[in-house]
Amino acid sequence: MERVMRLPARAGIVAYRARPDTLGPAMSRPGSPGWSGSPASGLRRSAAWALAGNAVYAGTQWLALVALARLGSPAAVGQFALGMALCAPVVLFGNLQLRSVLATDARDEHAWPDYLGLRAITTALALVVIAAIAGLGYGGDTAWVIALAGVAKAIEGVSDLYYGLLQKHERMDVMARSLILRGVLGLGALVAGLALGRDVRVAVAGMAGAWAVVLAVHDVPAAAAVSAGARAPRLRRAAQVALVRLALPLGVTTLFLSLQQNIPRYVVEHHLGEAALGIFAAMAYVQVAGEIAIRALGQTAMPRLARHWAAGERAAFDALLVRLLALGAALGVAGVALAATLGEPLLDVLFGAAYAAEAAVFTWVMIAAALTWLGSLLGYAASATRAFTRFTMPYAAVTGVALIAAVALIPRHGLMGAAWALGLTGGATCLAPLAILWSQRSAQRPAQRDAHGSDA
Repeated sequence: MERVMRLPARAGIVAYRARPDTLGPAMSRPGSPGWSGSPASGLRRSAAWALAGNAVYAGTQWLALVALARLGSPAAVGQFALGMALCAPVVLFGNLQLRSVLATDARDEHAWPDYLGLRAITTALALVVIAAIAGLGYGGDTAWVIALAGVAKAIEGVSDLYYGLLQKHERMDVMARSLILRGVLGLGALVAGLALGRDVRVAVAGMAGAWAVVLAVHDVPAAAAVSAGARAPRLRRAAQVALVRLALPLGVTTLFLSLQQNIPRYVVEHHLGEAALGIFAAMAYVQVAGEIAIRALGQTAMPRLARHWAAGERAAFDALLVRLLALGAALGVAGVALAATLGEPLLDVLFGAAYAAEAAVFTWVMIAAALTWLGSLLGYAASATRAFTRFTMPYAAVTGVALIAAVALIPRHGLMGAAWALGLTGGATCLAPLAILWSQRSAQRPAQRDAHGSDA
């Protein structure tokens, strides 16, 4: 399961700040047409819905891995994890983070049908690439699992764009319902497929089918209800070229972020096999619970960080960032302590004895997670400076670290080497946004001196 179904703010998502005049009927579930709540309370309700939807969805994805481990085998978990790991970078790059571009398009510079048309083109291309990867690089059941995982991720990508439209209209409650429906129905279909046939292909096909039903029955009608312009996709070359130019930097950064997470999985599968990958992927997914809390912290603080930065209030910016990092560090220490003291029985209860035997690896995975969480919070701070053009090179360098570490450590040290590679990548993930923040401060100092000189 990929946690990179939504781009972390460290990759450059623009913070969408709602205007008070847009918090009327658009927020009607936290307030029907006669709702008299304040904009602040509306935003809090939206944040609560978003957190609830993401938490339930992440929980169902984790339970899917538990079901695969309990009803299948480590090799089955490995096939599933490999399919998701191979498809995620392709689909996420093809998505071009159009959801973020759409959600922040407050001036309606691009029409919804043009967004949907571009998503249709890139999704079709992504499916062709995934089919080629599955057919040329793998065979048998594994190829089918990869292809079906690609279909599931493609459906998810289309729903993701509809979420951008709902987010733009501040209907986080509707988006949260979709996430909950998609998570619960997808989990049910996957478990049913495993229980009936013990076949990962059937399970993944069932999950993809459930996601398609939610898209057709919930997401499309919901988008039409909130926006009169939510029509069929439109193919206009000039409009789609303009959108590609705007969104391509975010798409490239998303690709790097996805590769950072998945490179160790590729190397584990190549050198150690699908069963080892299944064990490693299950342990790595436990960190998702912490990521939900980190995402909530970062998304809540980013608008205020952006205001401090824009106003030149560096002391306030730094103080808020330090508080965020302290909370992130506390969460990381708690996760590492839990893994070190209760890792073996926890893995045994969740996944089975084969996973519990690698409890020492789990501790290092949680150390890597703690570093990654700090890097994510630093990324929110870097995004608050709106230095989006500065993201590509630092995160490309992090991807290079992930590749070198995985190739150097996994063949010699097995799953422990994979955990160490994650840790080195997590450390690099902290350095990348720090480099962006440093460059932004350095660039502003001459401008501030010039401004003071002019005032004088």
